[in-house]
Amino acid sequence: MNSRVRWLIPAISIVGITLLLYVALPVLYPLAAGLLKPRHTWAMQVDVNPWIAVAHIGIYLALLLAYVAACAVVRVPKLWIWLAWLAFAAVLLFTFPGESADIFDYLFRGRMMADFGLSPLTITPYDVRQYAFHRYVSWSQWVDAYGPLWEYASAGVSLLVRLQASPAELAVVAAGNGVCIEQPVLCASLAHYVTAYRLLALVLSALCGLLIHHIVKRERGAAAAHVALLGWLWNPLVLISTAVGAHNDVLMLVFVLLAVACFQRQRFLLGLMALLLAAHVKITALVLLPVLAVWLIRRTGWLRASLLTGGALLIMLPVSWLLYAPLGGWSSLPKNLYERTLLSTNSLGELVVLFLRNGLGWAKLESQQPVARVFPLAFVIVAGIVLVYWLLQQYRHKKVAETSQLYSLSLLTTLLFLLIGSYWFQAWYLAWPMALAWLRPESRLATRALPIFATGAMIASILSDYLRHAPTPLLTSWQISALVVGVMALALGVGCTFLREAKGLRSD
Repeated sequence: MNSRVRWLIPAISIVGITLLLYVALPVLYPLAAGLLKPRHTWAMQVDVNPWIAVAHIGIYLALLLAYVAACAVVRVPKLWIWLAWLAFAAVLLFTFPGESADIFDYLFRGRMMADFGLSPLTITPYDVRQYAFHRYVSWSQWVDAYGPLWEYASAGVSLLVRLQASPAELAVVAAGNGVCIEQPVLCASLAHYVTAYRLLALVLSALCGLLIHHIVKRERGAAAAHVALLGWLWNPLVLISTAVGAHNDVLMLVFVLLAVACFQRQRFLLGLMALLLAAHVKITALVLLPVLAVWLIRRTGWLRASLLTGGALLIMLPVSWLLYAPLGGWSSLPKNLYERTLLSTNSLGELVVLFLRNGLGWAKLESQQPVARVFPLAFVIVAGIVLVYWLLQQYRHKKVAETSQLYSLSLLTTLLFLLIGSYWFQAWYLAWPMALAWLRPESRLATRALPIFATGAMIASILSDYLRHAPTPLLTSWQISALVVGVMALALGVGCTFLREAKGLRSD
């Protein structure tokens, strides 16, 4: 048996099994049926059937095994990687987005801007609740949490959907906040919006794959780049987060990876500017700015690093002003940031908040706001110690900073932020470290630990969904939150290579 045939058999088997597993999701949660029920999660769509929850968790575990096997044994042409990815994504497009209602907020706020010229950064959906699809919005009384680059992209998607809409769809959407059961055309239009946002997320995910492939190929060769491309595109969390949830994190990741690519080519000023643009999608991208600055100090010296960082900030200040100006300007930021401090979920911070409320009787603001300060501060301290320690080690051993260390520092800082500093955690956030981990495809963190952690986070989300909507509550909110965090902690422990990656910073 020649080498091509030897690799072809396991490749076809893994792709076929994976495709069947993804087919099961739209069978369990069909898009058309789900759209009939506003703000229904996956659990609510199936009347909180516990056996479907068990089946769903089984699907995720099987997908993890197939993915790990694919990363270990599959060696197929690049075209096959892309075709398999397209097949997986095409199937998932028919799944109702019940793991998160974010996509409905995206499309409503996109319409606010494209159709009515309203800024989602200053006006809440509740202020215009007479508009179509408001029934599906979860964060109705909150301004949007994202930056201007996302708002413009979202408005562009909304505009394209409106341009291809039929007269019947335009008429029923213009009529206001109707009900799909009474107006089936409304659901058809809503499905077009959902699909359009998913296609945008898939295109952005493909761009991330191309950037990962380019970065790895330039440094480690075509074979490693091949593995990295497969690892990113076939990852279950990335696929579900884009083809189902259409989460806008991938737009931020495009700019983050562009920054890394610029640094790899020693285009440091452009790289810093790209990272600052990423912060205009989600402000959390700024956690990587100190990493790039510290690495740059060791690579170019204090003076040049200061000039480059300062120059990037000076260039981007007027750009930032121009981006924010049509949406209400920088004055929209204080309200946005304040509202974020009122939220916590799926994190150690949430457990502390629940303990303060339920155990000590603290009021909501009294418990939430201290936590919103303490955990980010703890992250800053821990991450600062890591970066200073690395810098001192580099000076002590008179080493020149390598790009592989930039990848590791960025990955470690991102993980520290998600585990410590982020008091609001969702499974799809793990796409951030996933993209950075695959820049070093030989790392077991990319091929083992993070996929296990991601699967644990997705399973925890399913458990939370089904337990919170059970007809007879089995657990209190405190116990559910503790269980969710516990499952994620267990998954991270099973992955067990996080500390290896941290130690690897010394030997790179």
